[in-house]
Amino acid sequence: MFNKKNFITLVIIINMIMSVCTSMNVFAAVNLAIYTATAPTTDASGNIWVYFGTGDKTDPSSITAGSERVYAIKDIDRTSTYTLVNIMDISSGVYDPNSTTYHGWYIILQGTGEKMLSAPAVYDQKVYFTTYTPSSTPCDQNGDAKLYVVDYLTGAGLLNGSRSENVGQGIPTAVISVNPYGGYNVYISTSSANTPTFPAPDPSPQHTKAKNMIYWKDNRVQ
Repeated sequence: MFNKKNFITLVIIINMIMSVCTSMNVFAAVNLAIYTATAPTTDASGNIWVYFGTGDKTDPSSITAGSERVYAIKDIDRTSTYTLVNIMDISSGVYDPNSTTYHGWYIILQGTGEKMLSAPAVYDQKVYFTTYTPSSTPCDQNGDAKLYVVDYLTGAGLLNGSRSENVGQGIPTAVISVNPYGGYNVYISTSSANTPTFPAPDPSPQHTKAKNMIYWKDNRVQ
């Protein structure tokens, strides 16, 4: 049964994770902000995976001292505390899901000021997320929008071998629309009037749908 109270608690925890996180302390060495909700799922072995990214939603045009990141945390025992050294940097590689050294992966966003400003989505064994890169031109408020599609375990790019593609200007948001008779579409819209909503191309093969959770709460966070 969906528990609205616990769902609200989750939202509060995610908003406060920078100051009270004791279970996944991956931010000790970097001053990065989390403003979006997580996207949890499970793999074939029953491990919980939690996906989220960083980016200051209150100041989209800001450029932080450290590059923003997208994280995928694999929780295998519900008790361990993970730090950044336990998470593999796959910015120029991929993750081995069978690894016993690393408990997940992260990608360093390469654009100057590039950040995640909307929650990721996990569907069809893929992670979908969008990023915004502010314009380097003064007074230009649009900036560039990107869609990322990566394998939910390895982080490998699934857009013709690439992880991302440009989808216009402005701050983007992606929505997955599932057809009850089969198939689905990913729709992208941005804050720019110059970029209308359109279905994003996704040439990667369709797989069996992974299990999805209604909500996720880390009881180690008090």
